[in-house]
Amino acid sequence: MAETLAHCNEFPHDGHEHEGTWEISHGDDWGDEYGIWDDERWIPVRVVVSRWKTKNIPPYLNWVDFSGGPPGTGLTYFREQCPHGVNPRRLHQEEMNLSPSYRGYREEILMHDPVVRGSAQRRIDRLDAMLGDQETLPIIHVVVNGDDYVSGIRAFDVFIKDCQLRPRFYLARYGKNLGTFDALSPTAGVIRTNSAGAVNACGACAAEGEVTITVENSNENDPRRGLLSLGFRGYGWPIPITAVSALPRTAFVIFSTPDRSLLRMPAWAVVDILRETWWRGVKVYPPLP
Repeated sequence: MAETLAHCNEFPHDGHEHEGTWEISHGDDWGDEYGIWDDERWIPVRVVVSRWKTKNIPPYLNWVDFSGGPPGTGLTYFREQCPHGVNPRRLHQEEMNLSPSYRGYREEILMHDPVVRGSAQRRIDRLDAMLGDQETLPIIHVVVNGDDYVSGIRAFDVFIKDCQLRPRFYLARYGKNLGTFDALSPTAGVIRTNSAGAVNACGACAAEGEVTITVENSNENDPRRGLLSLGFRGYGWPIPITAVSALPRTAFVIFSTPDRSLLRMPAWAVVDILRETWWRGVKVYPPLP
């Protein structure tokens, strides 16, 4: 089964709801365990789930694009006066969320997630400490996207593993506000300023955007390759709550991640994620001790 699912993101969709980047499985001997398949066995992990709003980004664009919106858009955020006097502002924090910036020879991706920023400081501090703790469960951060779909349907689009799971790009830091793009990486500030200026947005606003998550590249010799292993808007096949809400406690949902590994979550936890349109703070499975 694992070998088949490892390639499920290549399946053509023919109308069956369980085809795409996820699949339902019944693992009676798995208990309530969350895991990553590493080609030989399931490795227990802790799954941290957040949601990124995409309604401020035109549907045909991705998180990696820096474009704002057209001047005539009805979204107040794009038309409001910015502190630096540029009007329309045409800017939101989620722009360039998966775009790279460089500091020295190591690529560091700086991202903003309002859910992380809104989480209780104790929870975020605990997760941040666990990233460097070899004695605890590895962490995989999952970003869900619900703005592209009707209520009760989401897509699990982005998967960021920590360094214990040996990915090329790995989750390195959490924080309610780690700093601004230009303060954390001068290169990032320049990239964002130039990108904003190209679409008549305010470069100062872009450079001063808050950062809540950092992702680092473990391959310093080839920093550009493999960026999409993190996923992107529209990567995950949308999951309707109706497909999982009636499953027994022993059922699991198995996701095929962009780097072709597998993530296993109990179906009840997926229901918990799909049920709420909005939630405050990240969801953590299993819960923090």
